[in-house]
Parts: sequence; structure tokens; C-alpha cells
Amino acid sequence: MTMDRGSERSRRRRAVLDDARRKVERALAVSEAADQLAAAAQDVLAGAEVEETDRDVRLETLRAALATYRARTGT
Repeated sequence: MTMDRGSERSRRRRAVLDDARRKVERALAVSEAADQLAAAAQDVLAGAEVEETDRDVRLETLRAALATYRARTGT
């Protein structure tokens, strides 16, 4: 009986740690996607200020970054 309680406690602890790890990994992925989105938005704005001709490339990069962010946040 004592072994069962100990192993059950160990399984619960491991499950809690696994949940925490998954939450941290997801938060890191969202943070990285947000950084990419911010960088792409700044790039588009900088290009708009100087009226560069490669606007479509910049906008496509922004769209891709936004899609990645949405996928990682579930929005």
C-alpha cells in the first residue's frame, strides 16, 4: 500500500511538472512569434516611410509572421 501511494504521488508530481513545462514552452513560442510579428511590422513601417518598392515582400513577411502568431496563440 505504501509503495502505491508513493508511486501515485510521484506520478502526480510528474504530471504537474509536465503541465508546467508545456505552459512554459508554449509561452516561449508565443513570445518568439510576437517578436517576429513586431519586427515584421517595424520593417513594413520603415519601408512605408521611405516609400520603398519592395512593399509586397514586406507585407508578405508581415502576413506570415501574423499567421504564425495566430497559430501559436490560437486566435
